[in-house]
Amino acid sequence: MFDFPDQYKCNYKVHKKAFLENLKISPKVRTKIREDVKSVQMYLNIRGGDFLSYRSEDYNYSTIQFLKFEVKEAESFLPITSELHMVFKEPVVFYVIDNYQNFFYSLALKRLSKQNTDEIVIEKHINTEVLNDIISSDLKGKLSKYLSFQELLNKDIRGLYYEIFLKLMLIFKHSSISDYEKIIEMKFYYNFDKIKKVLSLIELYESIVAKMPKTLCMKDKIELSNEKKKTYENIMMIDEY
Repeated sequence: MFDFPDQYKCNYKVHKKAFLENLKISPKVRTKIREDVKSVQMYLNIRGGDFLSYRSEDYNYSTIQFLKFEVKEAESFLPITSELHMVFKEPVVFYVIDNYQNFFYSLALKRLSKQNTDEIVIEKHINTEVLNDIISSDLKGKLSKYLSFQELLNKDIRGLYYEIFLKLMLIFKHSSISDYEKIIEMKFYYNFDKIKKVLSLIELYESIVAKMPKTLCMKDKIELSNEKKKTYENIMMIDEY
């Protein structure tokens, strides 16, 4: 997984004291980092080379930094990742691992604030399940299969990050889509607009599925069932658009 070529690899150790001094975070999160984080390391920096940066009034995607946090307990770190993502203006991938080799990944889709371009707004955020090298071999196999360098199709920094986000979402948050791997194996990832379209369609699909058990009226049930079928078809036909 994330087997990027050597030109993107780095071994930059971040001094925790300096890291904390530069973070605009709540006292609770600051304390959590101070007490639980053993080390912080940037191990990948995706910039230039095969990938084009993307900047506009809404987005600043010129690099993707992969940060490894060694912590006391991975699961207890899950609640603070959203606030921690807010600190970084550009996209980051957090790889959090603990003493027991439990680990998870965290990503956040961001845009620049329209009120203040020095601030960012998180549009979507995901933490994977907490995995373990021993008991999570099936999921680890899927991560290696679908998120290897050769399988990442988008060569735009923004598109690449969205592709990684969507594939992780499908692997870990696919409860209502049984054949989610078919979507991962499709070719639309070359196109950023199609990635965004599929993200929105999956959100719509999930919301329909959530409504169905609560719907009592037969007419409404049929309408939801038809809407669910149509949304699924739109997802599966995205390569043809």
